[in-house]
Amino acid sequence: MKITEKTIELFKNKKVFTTGNGSTRIKIGESMWVCGDAKVEPYCEILTGSVIPAFIGSFSYSWSALATDMWIKRYSSLASGIRIFGVQHPYERFANSSVTYDSKAVLFAEKAKESGGGYSFRAKAIPPRPPIFIENDVWIGQNVALKPGIHIGDGAIIATGAVVTKDVPPYAIWGGVPARLLKMRFPDKIIEDMLELQWWDYCFTDFKDMDGDIPVEQFIDRIRNDVAAGRLNKYEPEVLTGTEIIKTLSLQ
Repeated sequence: MKITEKTIELFKNKKVFTTGNGSTRIKIGESMWVCGDAKVEPYCEILTGSVIPAFIGSFSYSWSALATDMWIKRYSSLASGIRIFGVQHPYERFANSSVTYDSKAVLFAEKAKESGGGYSFRAKAIPPRPPIFIENDVWIGQNVALKPGIHIGDGAIIATGAVVTKDVPPYAIWGGVPARLLKMRFPDKIIEDMLELQWWDYCFTDFKDMDGDIPVEQFIDRIRNDVAAGRLNKYEPEVLTGTEIIKTLSLQ
């Protein structure tokens, strides 16, 4: 479907940014891919590509083209060059070749056409790739490869150039080919407290008189006290839906 002036206006009104300076890089007439059940929170940045993910939360941004089967929570940072593994060939079948599942490929379709009624081999489709889940406050470096179906936990870091084939636990730093645990960001007790706190449920603008380099122990105490005292309420923004976006797009 094609972007229209209404699409650009909708993104502007809903605070969905496509450049770092708040202007738009998407153009009228360009293609856009979005599913009707997609959800987009305000104050996020989709800085490249023309795909709206299944979910992207507030204060998250991506310098990499996203996919419709990606879920990205709040405060996450995705660098450039991130890619998702291609189709997994069904190696348990008699052949690695896509002949077993892709009858529409021209090299197979043309031969099948030439064979006429004598052709009876039936390709069997493979399941669609599973979605990728990226939780809150995740940082993914440049040129990372992600296997479909993985889950990257809250607060995790993926080092530049990593090839991630397994789930990444919360607050873990992973790197390498294939990626493995390098270290944990914090001691176990701090991680436990951070996961209990779930600070990403709140808007940073409500963190009053707080420095960005506050020690993590003090941060935990501050947020706990503010929540207990009723000074901090959960952030519940209005969500832009894929259906709303689709209504602004043109089939022409």
